[in-house]
Amino acid sequence: FLAGLGFLSLVAGIGASGTAGLTAVYFIFLIYWVHTMGELMVSPVGLSAVTKMAPARVVGMTMGAWFLYSGLSNYLAGIIARGTGAETIGGQITDVAAAKANYAAVYSNVGYVAMGVGVLMLLISPIIKSWMSTDVGVVDSLDDELRASGEKPT
Repeated sequence: FLAGLGFLSLVAGIGASGTAGLTAVYFIFLIYWVHTMGELMVSPVGLSAVTKMAPARVVGMTMGAWFLYSGLSNYLAGIIARGTGAETIGGQITDVAAAKANYAAVYSNVGYVAMGVGVLMLLISPIIKSWMSTDVGVVDSLDDELRASGEKPT
């Protein structure tokens, strides 16, 4: 949700920019602050859930998957950024109004989708919490897991 709010704050900055297309620096600070707050709320909780809920023998693999998907999301962000490009000549944007409209359209779409995903996650969080509270098959260590599977711990 906060990621979407950050992108929409950037859209507000685009709307407040003048004909030169220059956005005030406080909008840039605002998007960084909002995105950082969102990251601080997701990353520690997600990493903790991955290490707690994964079976002991695959914790490393699930942590690797967490970071792999983090990298893939950065790649997706690059694709979205490419979609916001504006035509330039000598480093100068040729049509500022068209560039602003393109930036506003892309970032508002990304913002609304991100906020929608956040609301969806909030709505399904009771279901996810109920799955997390079941203690069926919970093991504390690799030795417990091996005993549960019938193998002999070393």
